Amino acid sequence: MKKLNLFFSLLFVAAALCAATVTEPAELPDYYAAVAGQKNDNLFNAIHTIANNGFKQLSYNGLWTAYEETDLYPAGHANAGKIWDMYSKCSFTYSTNQCGTYSAECSCYNREHSIPKSWFCSCTTGMGADLFHLVPTDGKVNGKRGNYAFGEVASATYTYDNSKLGSAKNVTITNTVLGSSFTTSSVPGTVFEPDDEYKGDFARGYFGTMIKWTTVYTMSSGDGAWFFNNTYTEAGHFGLADYGIALLMKWHRQDPVSQKEIDRNNGIQATQGNRNPFIDYPYLAEYLWGEKAGETVLLEELLGSFDAEFIPGVSNGHRVA
Repeated sequence: MKKLNLFFSLLFVAAALCAATVTEPAELPDYYAAVAGQKNDNLFNAIHTIANNGFKQLSYNGLWTAYEETDLYPAGHANAGKIWDMYSKCSFTYSTNQCGTYSAECSCYNREHSIPKSWFCSCTTGMGADLFHLVPTDGKVNGKRGNYAFGEVASATYTYDNSKLGSAKNVTITNTVLGSSFTTSSVPGTVFEPDDEYKGDFARGYFGTMIKWTTVYTMSSGDGAWFFNNTYTEAGHFGLADYGIALLMKWHRQDPVSQKEIDRNNGIQATQGNRNPFIDYPYLAEYLWGEKAGETVLLEELLGSFDAEFIPGVSNGHRVA
């Protein structure tokens, strides 16, 4: 019995050593101190360094376990303890409803590369297993999405809950590096449009994932070329193609950081070790691709999603009106 108790004690210690520490809200301004006073390439590089801070590689199979920390509905919600799927409103039980195979919507959930794997590699390590863009989704809806780019649907050929697949419409954006008013032709052919509730989540997932992996992958194969250009400098719009800037900044602005994202960011740090700077300080995106492009970051003007006065789903992260 003593040996058995020792065995379980060692397991507990090993698990504690493997678990990452979640940065306390009061410490996050220091965590991001390197962005203060930076602009353009220096700002991008500072955010890139922070996005790598503490990262530890999870296995592709390890994502199933991580989702218990990152993607369950919270206590008090009608679906408390169930998997939180951003492609459908299906109710999935953690672990027992993993795909496998599916026959219809709500059969099971899988590990969705919101940045399709075919755009950057066939890998299941590195970016291929990064929680910031790998989310649990309904297997059937994910199968319909396939490798199609995100976009806004003009005429749907498939809908389920609030997700749509169909022909694309143009995207218009104002006050970005593309100009005061810019309209871009959308991806030719078919696009996938998620629920409005999660569009900002996916945009910030794209921002945070891209800025972390800039020195490792090119991301512009297939429809990825509509989002990424692999030139991570001011002249290259910091890795984003025109359509990527227009769509992602539009979604980022329309759907501010929610409590779900705040909790998921903390859960990812607890499992994968790093944080997404565009969830903690959402207004940083404006200094790279938006209305503050080319200006120097004043950290005291940024409102973090961890600050007491930040209103989830409402605040844009700028402290000065």
